[in-house]
Amino acid sequence: EAYISGDNDSNMLNRLYIADNLTVLKDLIKTNIKIDLIYIDPPYNTKADYHSKIAVYPKNCVRNFPKIEKLAYTDYKKNRTADYLDAITERLFLMREVLSDKGSIYVHLDWHVVHYVKIILDEVFGKENFVNEIIWQRTGSQNNAASYGTNFDVILFYKKCDDKIWNNPTNEYSKEHLNSYFKTDKDGKYYRLNNPTGKGYQNHTRDFGAGPVFPPDGRHWSVSQNEIDRLLKENKIVFTSSGYPYIKKYLDDMSGKNVQSIWDDCIPPRKSSELTGYATQKPEKLLERIISASSDE
Repeated sequence: EAYISGDNDSNMLNRLYIADNLTVLKDLIKTNIKIDLIYIDPPYNTKADYHSKIAVYPKNCVRNFPKIEKLAYTDYKKNRTADYLDAITERLFLMREVLSDKGSIYVHLDWHVVHYVKIILDEVFGKENFVNEIIWQRTGSQNNAASYGTNFDVILFYKKCDDKIWNNPTNEYSKEHLNSYFKTDKDGKYYRLNNPTGKGYQNHTRDFGAGPVFPPDGRHWSVSQNEIDRLLKENKIVFTSSGYPYIKKYLDDMSGKNVQSIWDDCIPPRKSSELTGYATQKPEKLLERIISASSDE
C-alpha cells in the first residue's frame, strides 16, 4: 500500500509516497502521470547493514528524548549482484515510461555496481541519451589501507529525448580564478578577453572597424556583424599589438562559471541543522543543483 500525503487534485502536486517504488511506478503508469525529473539513490549492493539514530517520542510529548540507533536498511546483503541488477532494471524501464519527453533521470551509485548499471541505462534510455557521468566528492579524504582513498560517488545523468529541460547551473568565480584569468580596468572591474572565433573554417568576413577581415586558418567568426557593431560602440572590442580583435566581457555581465562534471563543492557538512543522523543522507546543495538544473518551478 502507498501512503500519500498532500494535494488530492488531478495534477498530483506535493505528494509523498512511502512504499516500494515498483508499486508506485506501476500506479503512476496506470494513471498516465508524467514526470520531468527523477533522482534515485538506490542501494549500492554493498551487502552491508546501515543504521541511523532515530528519536522516538511518546505521543503528545514535547521533551527531548535521546536518539536510539536502529537499522535503517540492509543493502542486498543476501542477494547476488545479478539479483540486484534484475531488481533495478525492472524499475528503470518503468521510470523511463513515467518520464515526460522533456524529462531527465539521475542515478546515484558508487563503485560497487555503477559500471554494470551504466550498461543497463544505455539499453533502457539509449546510448545517445547519455548526458554526463558526474563525480560527486562526498568527503574531504578517505584513508583506505594499501589503496587510494575512495572519496566519491558517481551520478549517471540521462535524458529521455533531445528536448530536455536544462537550466544551465553556474557557480560564482573564486577570487583565485578571477586573479588568474581576469583583468581589471581603471575602475577595478573584472573583465576577460574572449576570442571571437570558433573551430572550423568558414569563408566569411567581419568588419572590426578597419575593413573586412577573414578568420584565421581553421577558424570561423562566431559573432555576427550586428553584434560586432554594437560592441564597437560600447568600446568592448580590444585589439592586440598585431591587430587581432578580442571581445571584452565584464564579470558583471556573466551569469557565473558553468558547473563542470566534477562536483567538489557539495561535501556533506559535519555539523548542520539539516543533518538527521541517517546513515547515507545526501546534502541539500547536491539535490538543489539537480532540481534547479533539470526541472522548472
